[in-house]
Amino acid sequence: MPALTDVDAAVYHHIAESSTSGLAQICADTGLGFEQVADAIDRLSRLRLVSRLFEDPIRFTAVSPDSAKAKLLDHTIRDLLARQQEVDQVRTDFDSLREIFEASERRRLEQHAVEQLDTKEDIRLTIRQLVASVTSELIICQPGGAHPETCIEQSLATTEMLLNRGVRIRTLYQHTAQYSLPTISYVERVSSRGAEVRTVSDYFGRLLVFDNETAVIELADKPDGFVLVRDRSLIKFTVDAFEHIWSYARPFLVDSGPSVVSWAPDATKATIVRLLTEGLEDKVIARRLGISLRTCQRHVSEIMVTLGARNRFHAGYLIHRAGLLDQIVAWPPLREPALAHAKAG
Repeated sequence: MPALTDVDAAVYHHIAESSTSGLAQICADTGLGFEQVADAIDRLSRLRLVSRLFEDPIRFTAVSPDSAKAKLLDHTIRDLLARQQEVDQVRTDFDSLREIFEASERRRLEQHAVEQLDTKEDIRLTIRQLVASVTSELIICQPGGAHPETCIEQSLATTEMLLNRGVRIRTLYQHTAQYSLPTISYVERVSSRGAEVRTVSDYFGRLLVFDNETAVIELADKPDGFVLVRDRSLIKFTVDAFEHIWSYARPFLVDSGPSVVSWAPDATKATIVRLLTEGLEDKVIARRLGISLRTCQRHVSEIMVTLGARNRFHAGYLIHRAGLLDQIVAWPPLREPALAHAKAG
């Protein structure tokens, strides 16, 4: 729709005053050029503000602005109503399809409640997408002892980015991670920003839980493989298990001095005592505790000496006979009479 100019207003004023005018007369009276007047009349005609005389087409007469506005807007209003009807129809059509989509989406999620991630690329892309969308909390279980510095550096960048977004982060390590200087440095930095880090002695699988809605869990038979879990019941079970471990886990001590040295080996031995009664081999125990086989064997040897056991079977017998499993919180959890009674047996 053309906008009115000062020339248009001057031409309209002249035509309205003279009732009827021709181009030559308008030019002579207003001092405007022929092309200026012709362009102005063209715009005024399209706006329904002037019209040609039926009996003398080269002359023009002014039209009431109210009449012109009604004629001009009538077409516009009808066009707007038609477009509004199109919009309403699109909304109706799309709304009718929403239920179909949501039902199929629910079925798709049910069918893919547990999805195996077979390649490193699948794992990387999936975790990147989940990290980008997490809004409230990220739960992490990271077993084992020391981790490669490159992995820690990558984790640091991601963790700080999430903390800046206000995401709560809780991480669970094994006690042996407190002997890794890069891990200590990482924990010290993220803890100062609000991240929460604790440790336990026993083994647990690698785990990431995003907003208590989606989990990435390590495959039991494939250390480099993961499964993507969306099933609500499985997620709840996983989070409940994490909360249970978290409740008795120890805060990660960034001071790796005497405070860690004093209790970490005892906590490790306490777990080994329990695992010995389950008949596990040293290499299995070492893996579950995130320690080397040699360190595990040294702990086992020290436990055998403390118990006075002749062999592993005898050690298990002494542990059960004295009821030591009920006492184990840290090592040694032995009351002197109980220990003496166990050795006497």
